[in-house]
Amino acid sequence: MLKQEKGSSPQRGKPGSQRASGNRGGKGVATSNDANQNGVLQYALIRLSVMMLLFFCGKFMRLKTFYALKQLVNQSRPKGWTKKRFSLLSYVKNLLSKTIFIPFDLFGVFEGSKKTGALMDMNRIDRYQMQNYGLMLITIPLASRVITAVMKIPRSYSDRIITARAITNACTSNPLIVILPVTIAAYLGAIDLLDTYQTATKTRTLGTVSTRNAQWIIVYNNLKSLMAVAQSGANANQSQAIVIIESGLFKVKSTTARKAGVFMAVHGLTSGTVILSAAGASKTAMHEWEMSLDGITFTSLPNTRLSKTTVSGLIPISKIWFRHRTVDGAVATDWDYIYFIVT
Repeated sequence: MLKQEKGSSPQRGKPGSQRASGNRGGKGVATSNDANQNGVLQYALIRLSVMMLLFFCGKFMRLKTFYALKQLVNQSRPKGWTKKRFSLLSYVKNLLSKTIFIPFDLFGVFEGSKKTGALMDMNRIDRYQMQNYGLMLITIPLASRVITAVMKIPRSYSDRIITARAITNACTSNPLIVILPVTIAAYLGAIDLLDTYQTATKTRTLGTVSTRNAQWIIVYNNLKSLMAVAQSGANANQSQAIVIIESGLFKVKSTTARKAGVFMAVHGLTSGTVILSAAGASKTAMHEWEMSLDGITFTSLPNTRLSKTTVSGLIPISKIWFRHRTVDGAVATDWDYIYFIVT
């Protein structure tokens, strides 16, 4: 029996000495970190190919073929490779993070701009950093954002009454959302009537629910009229758009661009002329248009088949509510409102 030299056998968890690790061509003790990169990539590609083959053709394979592919994957595993899971994406990410370095400090550029007053200063960043910053600016969306007022309506009618009264009171004597006092008084009266009808539904008398629902539609349209005034003020003053909308207790919704087909009004070629346009509808539907000077009483305009109409003969500098809906047989959509200043 041959005597082993002292220290020739490696201890568990520690790499062996040079003699133990194989002076005569031996590889010694290997761990997963010792596997070379070429072996790792080859093993990953073989494993990926086998996975794709099993995914597409595994249903038609024989059992012997399946075991042969499994043996191929095991034989291609690098020496010293542990059973730890291998992620090709993590390997590529770590490889890129170690080999690629972009010497650009965005925070440093902004901090430097505070001192010099200029963000892009070639004395502070070189040409390579300038190109990186330009590429970053290209990826930033430059479309102007549209601030839109929206309402969040509760489900219960009791909460709807509270919300409607709060919005109407917020628009009362509001310098950012100017509403005539007579209009506010009419809207508050409609809310009080809705509250009365809601109380009557608790008696479970026949017809009280339908009466309450019909009154809610009136109150809801009144709230839309108030929101149209807030939206008009926000469109005229974009810097204070959010402040104007929130002053009436409306919610703010921001989008990248105005959607096509939204009900809108523009000035005509002559003074006192307004062109109204809305989304299209089915061939059998009619477009109904109405206008009001006080937001209470609306006057009907001629119905059209097309989603566009022209209103003329208006008094310049007058503020008018316009509303639109489509009617197809017995089915009618909700009213859409616009508050417009005629020139």
